[in-house]
Amino acid sequence: MVNCIRNMFLSTSIRMINKTKGRFSNNRLFSSPKDKHTKGNDAIKGVIGISAGILGSLCGVGGGIVIIPALKQFTKLNMHTIIGTSLVSVTGGSFFASIAYIETGTADIGIATLLGLSAALATKFGVRFNASLTGPSLQKLL
Repeated sequence: MVNCIRNMFLSTSIRMINKTKGRFSNNRLFSSPKDKHTKGNDAIKGVIGISAGILGSLCGVGGGIVIIPALKQFTKLNMHTIIGTSLVSVTGGSFFASIAYIETGTADIGIATLLGLSAALATKFGVRFNASLTGPSLQKLL
């Protein structure tokens, strides 16, 4: 069952990426027009992602503790975009870490489902609240 879910996630991701090819000039799927890249900057972003993945799989952190401050330091993105980018980037890692913890029997599915559903319901309000704040106010909150 877990392998089936994993394969569906991967095939869906690949199809989504393939559908976007050619739609964006300058490969905007992987780069933001607000953030002027250099090869060194891409390497830093890779290190940020690896660090977040390791910390996230070890102790459940990564997005807010690693990615947000690092993107603020090393990119020219605004706070709203940094937070959105962070959330999108940890989705895949969280999914695969979840599968690994389920496979090892070290996740309580009932509690995880309750927490996940309640968090999903609350995100709509969190996103609206985020949008109502200015960048500097949001940065102070974080």
